[in-house]
Amino acid sequence: MRKAIVFGTRNSESKLFETLHGLKKEVDQQILQNSKMLENEGFVERMMKRLVIEQFKNKQHIPLDVATTNRINGMIVKEYMNEFYGRVA
Repeated sequence: MRKAIVFGTRNSESKLFETLHGLKKEVDQQILQNSKMLENEGFVERMMKRLVIEQFKNKQHIPLDVATTNRINGMIVKEYMNEFYGRVA
């Protein structure tokens, strides 16, 4: 059985902030290298999912299951795509 991600303590909240900050930095760097990638949403979803897993599981050792990974990835992709197309969230 997998451990659920539980945040609430100052330490876990700062770890989540650090993880999301690192993820944003990585995504922004990828987009700066090739801004045309945002024209292909499928590619963006796959690229960001790889980065989500890398940041959460591999760098911060925060356990993720498939559903949580997809939910986090979906929120991030939606935010970047909305910004790209000038849509208000």
